[in-house]
Amino acid sequence: MQLTRPFICSLRASVRAAVVSLYGIPDHRFAAGSAIGVPVQLHFGSGDTLPGFSDPKSQEQLEAALTEATVPHEFYRYPGCGHSFANPTHSDPVEKAAAIRVKERAQQFFMAKLN
Repeated sequence: MQLTRPFICSLRASVRAAVVSLYGIPDHRFAAGSAIGVPVQLHFGSGDTLPGFSDPKSQEQLEAALTEATVPHEFYRYPGCGHSFANPTHSDPVEKAAAIRVKERAQQFFMAKLN
């Protein structure tokens, strides 16, 4: 499975199937917790600094909104990783290891939720 940019906006499509989203939070009009009706798995770098999109404060707000809306979710943060850490072209060993872990977790999640 190639993890690419379409995963960033996958929460917008979450009305149909299980969703894996990487380091990006769409506008609340498209991804309100109350509108999400499927299991969600999210991956963020702990060092991401894009305000309102993927920074730690936004991550916490998203996780709280999903919890409040009782959306089944798994939320993973990767220490030492910034934005786009799962890009397979990174040479940083910490980001490479995190990218491998994201792929493993996403595959396991889809296998469990879509079977």
